[in-house]
Amino acid sequence: MAEKGKELAVMLKEHQAELRQLAPKYLNTNRMMAIFIEAARNPKLRECNPISVLASAKKMAELGTEIIGSGGVHLVPFGKEMTVIPDWRLIVSKAVSVGVIKHATATVVHSGDEFDYEYGLEPRLVHKPARKDKAAMTDVYCVYTLPDGEKQFLVMSKTDVDFIRSKSKAGNSGPWVDFYEEMAKKTVIRRALKVFEGASLELSKVIDQDNAAVGLVEFDYGEPIAEPKAIDTTAEVAGKEEEFDPGQPPEETKEPETDKEKQEQIFNWCLEMAGGKPEEAEKKVEALSAFVKKDKETKKVIENVPGVKNPYDLKAGRLKVTYERVKKAYDGWKEGK
Repeated sequence: MAEKGKELAVMLKEHQAELRQLAPKYLNTNRMMAIFIEAARNPKLRECNPISVLASAKKMAELGTEIIGSGGVHLVPFGKEMTVIPDWRLIVSKAVSVGVIKHATATVVHSGDEFDYEYGLEPRLVHKPARKDKAAMTDVYCVYTLPDGEKQFLVMSKTDVDFIRSKSKAGNSGPWVDFYEEMAKKTVIRRALKVFEGASLELSKVIDQDNAAVGLVEFDYGEPIAEPKAIDTTAEVAGKEEEFDPGQPPEETKEPETDKEKQEQIFNWCLEMAGGKPEEAEKKVEALSAFVKKDKETKKVIENVPGVKNPYDLKAGRLKVTYERVKKAYDGWKEGK
């Protein structure tokens, strides 16, 4: 046992220069190494192969944390492989550190709790936990505070969480089994803070590591469209100006075919209706998506889509209906302008 601890200390010492290069300036790599060695004394972690152990130490340095446990990362053995899984509080702290939010927390709702919420122009959320032993989880929600003090929230049902779990490579083992409610909190935190992904490199690294470790799946709107270059309207056009040929028919608008193209179109419609404000566009997408999910008629339509077993299947039924609803809303908005 003691021999393995010494071997680990020697290995980390040999790679200390690399660890310092990966870590942000504020991280004390000596302290991180000491904490890592102490945590690695766990009998299950001792069985992990040295390559994965070193990779985990490097990943901790890259994520800029020396904390193992709540607020940092969890070292979890998958077979003989040591894996770094970020705690949901680390995701929140990275979002706070870059200034996109002031605070965020997640809370689980259990059967028997008084719980009600609604979105729209006057959103509200009421949760009064039952004063008795905790029953089964029914929902989980995240409340986050924006820099201007405005509070917003997002609710996910157990069905929503279990759908995400079903797409995880670690859905039937590790933290999903041992710490289900903590993973549910992380899932709703990630969904709520998705709009801020990309606000900083460190925040993106933490979310990317979480994806790599447990394979959490989220609704993807696709790659953002590149910002067009500004046109110099003062420059003279060289050569003869081409005349417009009235006999040439205008190019027809192509209907999106793939899921990614439909997701991009949904966001672009919402972006235009939101006056070009990405944050407002994201809110519209979430609101419309939530409306589609709750609407009884929509559920009937979704259940009749071939190949859809889960009525909340994002890639099939729900995406199809969301696209049609947003298109209808956009067409009405255009006519009313």
